[in-house]
Amino acid sequence: MPVILTCLSFISVILLFRGLAWVEAKMWPEVGKHLLLLTLGLPCLFLIPFFAYEVWLATGLPPDFGAVYIMGGSAAVVTLFGIMSYLSGRRSYLRQKARSLNIRG
Repeated sequence: MPVILTCLSFISVILLFRGLAWVEAKMWPEVGKHLLLLTLGLPCLFLIPFFAYEVWLATGLPPDFGAVYIMGGSAAVVTLFGIMSYLSGRRSYLRQKARSLNIRG
């Protein structure tokens, strides 16, 4: 069960970061954009430590510094993949936005 929850939380973090990039690229009023960014960002704050905890459970609950290394490393990895997903999504959404503006103009 921890492996399934680990995979689901990893995929959720990646999709939430991608959603942050999508919202940022849209032309919406600032208040609505910030509210949507907040509603997408708050689950990330829960899912990143949850992912680290599930990896720790999946590795067999090592004590002492083994837990620190596993939880810290897995949290860093999921954050890094999330940021890479955000940057990739932002670049592609901004490229689509520029193409649509050139077609209309």
